[in-house]
Amino acid sequence: MVENPLNFQAYKKEITLLDPILDGLGCKEAERSHQTFDEARQTIWTDLQKAYFNGQVMWLRKIDKVFG
Repeated sequence: MVENPLNFQAYKKEITLLDPILDGLGCKEAERSHQTFDEARQTIWTDLQKAYFNGQVMWLRKIDKVFG
């Protein structure tokens, strides 16, 4: 997920929290859609970015379903 090392340093805490969330959502999506884990995780990340940018908070429900 981290492409630029400077971005990682600037958002180290946020990335540390986000990575396990994306891993959990990616596992569920891979099971559901028969994608590889990496493909599913990338799909989740892309969709989450779009939803956040557009102010759609329904994504919180997906996180809640996976982690409770």
